[in-house]
Amino acid sequence: MTGLDSAHGKIGGFSRGMKQRLGIAQALLARPKLLICDEPTSALDPLGRKEFLDLLSQIRTETTVIFSTHILSDVERICDDVALLHKGKIAFSGSISEIKAKHGEPKVKVEIVEPTLEEVFLEVIQ
Repeated sequence: MTGLDSAHGKIGGFSRGMKQRLGIAQALLARPKLLICDEPTSALDPLGRKEFLDLLSQIRTETTVIFSTHILSDVERICDDVALLHKGKIAFSGSISEIKAKHGEPKVKVEIVEPTLEEVFLEVIQ
């Protein structure tokens, strides 16, 4: 499942991606009900990332997977529910479609510190 069937040699000679695969293989040996991963695709090349995400999709019927990542395309690809953190606390959570519907519009917050610049700013954006 993890693509290590052709790996030979000592673990010390493995690439970071191979070590990542070994770690997930070890974690899955016991068929856990819960798997927690912290940035699991960070050391993987694009193909390795795809294979790893495919693996997580495969095991999701038997195992609940919680993983943290900054790669939002990975989240969109495999997650059912999402929680976004801000300063260590959950800022919002829900399904991806719920989050996009509620927070998906592009927003810009502008704070004008000099009152005289407000008129100039308003003229520029109109």
